Amino acid sequence: MERYVINNLFCGFLERGKFENIFKQDALDIFPLIFAKLWRYNLVSINNKYIKPTVSGKRYMQNILYDFYAEEFKIK
Repeated sequence: MERYVINNLFCGFLERGKFENIFKQDALDIFPLIFAKLWRYNLVSINNKYIKPTVSGKRYMQNILYDFYAEEFKIK
């Protein structure tokens, strides 16, 4: 699931409907804190169909994607 989000955001957008068809839940319901933080810092734009990195978000893509890494792979 995390890998799907990472790959799609890196490619330019995450289609919420397709995500929900695959995982049976909306991405915002699964990762509410991460997407709330990214939206608050204007790193992603969120609408009913897509989650897309903003211009600023594209600049900090590696940092954004790091939030979706599993805990065991994060540097402490």
